[in-house]
Formats: sequence, structure tokens, C-alpha cells
Amino acid sequence: MNPIKLYHHKTSGGAEYLSNKFVTCPNGEKEGIFEEAEYVVRLDGQPELMFGNAKLIAAAPDLLAACQMALSALNIIRDEYKICGDIQLWNTLESAIKKATE
Repeated sequence: MNPIKLYHHKTSGGAEYLSNKFVTCPNGEKEGIFEEAEYVVRLDGQPELMFGNAKLIAAAPDLLAACQMALSALNIIRDEYKICGDIQLWNTLESAIKKATE
């Protein structure tokens, strides 16, 4: 097996990762990116190795915001129109938001 070169990335929130994909910065340094990465290693907090889900990691903030907006809209519709909707949908959204924000 050939070694895989990994490139460092530090988010604006301070999380640190290594990734097999990179962009070249104006100063010539290579910085790891999530987009199209096959491998992502989280270095801080709870270290973990992720395969193939790097696109999902890159989209996580947008997905969280979408879940929060969907849950809020469903709650407004439920309260306004006294609709008892699919409880599993509410539970799934609430669970996903909780997992992402703990």
C-alpha cells in the first residue's frame, strides 16, 4: 500500500483536521480541504478517521441550518393549523440537531 499524503486544515472555530485534498494558498503552502477528500482525520477533541464522508462533513453546517429551519417551520405549521404531523419526522429532526450540537 502506498502512503497517503495528508494536509493540515484548521477551521475558523479552531477544529483541526488532516485531509488528502488541498488548495495552494497565496503564500505557497498547501492547506487541507474537505471537498472531494477521500480521507479526513480530525485531530482535536475526539480524534476520528473518516472515509468517503468528507463531502458530508463540508456540508454539515448547511445541513444543520436546514434541519433547524425545517423543524421551526414544521412547529409553526403544527401550532398554527393544529396539525398532528408525522411524529417520527419531528423526532428525526430533533435527534439530528441534538447530535450535531452536543
